Amino acid sequence: MNRLLLSIAIATASSLLTPFAHATPPAIHVALAPGESARVGEIVEAIATDAPGWRAEARDFIANGVAAQPDGNRQAATARSIELLRAVHRRCQAAPCANAPSVATAFRGATFTQQSPLSRPSRGGDPLSTVGDIARSSACAAYPIRAVGVRDWTVPPGIQAFDFLPRGGRVHPGMTPVAPSDPRVTGGRAGATYDPNHPASGETLLEVLGFKAATTLTGRLRITLIGGLRPQQEAQAAPFGSQVVVGGRVIEVAHGKPGRWLPVGALADGKPEDVFTPAKLLPGSAPALTFEVSSSGREIEFRFPQGAEIGAILIEPADRPSSFMLDDTARAHGTISDASCLAQRQLVDRAIGALGGRVVQATRISGQLGPDSRPPAVGPLSAQ
Repeated sequence: MNRLLLSIAIATASSLLTPFAHATPPAIHVALAPGESARVGEIVEAIATDAPGWRAEARDFIANGVAAQPDGNRQAATARSIELLRAVHRRCQAAPCANAPSVATAFRGATFTQQSPLSRPSRGGDPLSTVGDIARSSACAAYPIRAVGVRDWTVPPGIQAFDFLPRGGRVHPGMTPVAPSDPRVTGGRAGATYDPNHPASGETLLEVLGFKAATTLTGRLRITLIGGLRPQQEAQAAPFGSQVVVGGRVIEVAHGKPGRWLPVGALADGKPEDVFTPAKLLPGSAPALTFEVSSSGREIEFRFPQGAEIGAILIEPADRPSSFMLDDTARAHGTISDASCLAQRQLVDRAIGALGGRVVQATRISGQLGPDSRPPAVGPLSAQ
């Protein structure tokens, strides 16, 4: 299906996108998938009247569209973001929108930054500003992946694997146990047991708010978070909360119950065609996230502002094959990296700029992790 056509004339990069009145807007052409235009209209009216829940509806639509099974396609999500921004702008120009200061001033001059997801823009009551903020954060959102268990998984050398579990739980060989009252953990005072035979997800800690992992690994790292093996009827729509913060970097998490998780990943060795077979797989599944960061070593701090159920955290060099093996769909869209999302955020930024917003240029999502959590200086995305 031809879900998307995006073409853009890109000017020389600068640290700020200037208001539309002072710059030629980029040519961004968007084509939505069938059924999405009608959904845009419904959400726009909810936004215009400030109907309860419109922010969650907008975020879900941008991330997942109207498909029964989202595919994690960031290009398609960008198309939905841009069309929703334009539609809200048109609607608020045609007739007053709730909370919009005026047609002349709404959105124009609002500023969006790399850290905006945790602190709404200064004019967050303005619906256009809020939609712009949602669109920017969604460009680099993490899509939950359905993680399945594989028999006889062995922790490979050269990685760090933390096994979160209740007191007296069964520690998977080669993993470092993390139990309630562990000084590295904030929250997580209670655990849950589903199936101890499942590595990583069979036992968990609940309501984890933070975790500090000492590490000697440096450079570009791949992080994998694995949740709990809950029965499907008990599975949470947001098992990791709406945001995960790693070393001060905010990562938005797309919501979705098990039927809307990306297929499929597993802690496994070997080739995908040999791993994802009925004989190898254990019953049940759990949510997982995977993304890349850069580290100078010493410590990586994780924060889960809304609380999270954690079964395991894996830290490994990003330049080696992943211990969390992904099938084709999850491999194409599941891992967050500079290459996979920042180009899409820049397209959203240009669309915001064309409507009059002012955007600090997107920088790397995976800046150096250490005591200084300020955003890295603007530079080539491949730097570090």
